[in-house]
Amino acid sequence: MVSLRKKWFVYLLAVMTALTLAGCGQDGSTGASGASGEAAGSNAGGAADAKPSAEQPMGNITLSIFQQGASISDEEYNNLIVEPIKKKYPSVTLQLIRTGKGSTREDLVAAGSFPDIVFSSAFDFYGYLDLGIPIDLSSYIKKYQFDVNQFQPSAVQAIRSFGTQGQFYALPFSMNFSAIYYNKDIFDTLAIPYLKDGMDWNQLINVAKQISAKGGDRFHPFGITAYDRMTYNLQRVDLKTKKATLTGSDWVQVFNLVKSIKEIPNNNVNTSDNFFKNKDLGMLLVYGANFLGAAETAATEGNSLKWDVVSYPTRQTPGQDGVESQIHTFMVSSASKHPDEAFRIISYITSNKDILTTASKQGRMPALNNKDVQNVYAAELKSTQGTNIQTIFKQKYAPNTHPSRYDRAIAPALQDAEKAVVTQGLDINTALRQAEEKANQIIAEMDATGTK
Repeated sequence: MVSLRKKWFVYLLAVMTALTLAGCGQDGSTGASGASGEAAGSNAGGAADAKPSAEQPMGNITLSIFQQGASISDEEYNNLIVEPIKKKYPSVTLQLIRTGKGSTREDLVAAGSFPDIVFSSAFDFYGYLDLGIPIDLSSYIKKYQFDVNQFQPSAVQAIRSFGTQGQFYALPFSMNFSAIYYNKDIFDTLAIPYLKDGMDWNQLINVAKQISAKGGDRFHPFGITAYDRMTYNLQRVDLKTKKATLTGSDWVQVFNLVKSIKEIPNNNVNTSDNFFKNKDLGMLLVYGANFLGAAETAATEGNSLKWDVVSYPTRQTPGQDGVESQIHTFMVSSASKHPDEAFRIISYITSNKDILTTASKQGRMPALNNKDVQNVYAAELKSTQGTNIQTIFKQKYAPNTHPSRYDRAIAPALQDAEKAVVTQGLDINTALRQAEEKANQIIAEMDATGTK
């Protein structure tokens, strides 16, 4: 196995060479294609030698789990991971290592002590790939006859999007979702009909304009925590040419929507405090995990706010209609000396109905595509009783684009373009052209210097 210390050394010398993360292979019977790539090193060979039984007892081993991005409380970690694994595999001890000062993934790679398993958000995936951390799970999926089709199709597609040659780097545990939450009290006060599932952006903008016109300075119409969420289904960089793709009709459409929303009078707040404490925000688009945490706090404190939820707005654009899939995943590290055991652990956690039922009841949206698990979603949350929360399983999840390691670096160029359009009145096509030019400069600089 190629050691992580060696990979880290190569990473530091990236001005001279880039890490090769590609792998190739054959399709497995479960639909995950590609055998373990170079990042797996001799671990792939180990997968071929072990007895192919997921039920085989494990020896006395300790497996460490690195957590970053995908939040999980100590209580959740104990209830959803530690206790179920102790019951299933009594001889296995799990050790949690959270990212922090002295324990970032870079720190641990440099020290040669990176953990066996990773629990993280897919948004951080390229950082792990650049460090050579995740192994391709395809051979393990085939070996243990693990069915990835039991997961939400959008979650599987999101993982596949990171494998340029068919690699399958992770198993999905849970998903975050976006939706529109609205204050029913404000709608009642202003005699505005309640929102419905399946509304498009233009319909919601019209509702926001009604709130602004009828409510004056009393209410803020429509809060969106991140406008770039509207662009997640748009390709930012052409992976073949390594050129930014920030112009064209789809980008113009999104920027027109942003401009329309920003121009609505008194539409200048977007926080859960405005929604739950001040009670002056009519509608809020935010990730479910962020909203439900605030909602539950408000409910337990006796907040009497009446709210409900409807599906994420559509854009009615073929291929881009729907919300992106934001998933929390488990990966097996190339540093692990027990890759088979690590895979068996994560395959059990991500597919066990009892574990995922408990998680679902507590408000963690399961990636497992199981109606029984979905039907109890948020059942133990006081705040969601009587709401339309099941809409999150009915709304459409659009295919994720193929991400690139440049996406985060060029994000400021898009943010500058948005600011220029909204606050300076710059023409949208000009702003997008300038953003694309700036993005291409950033990409060229990254390639020239080996910046990750």
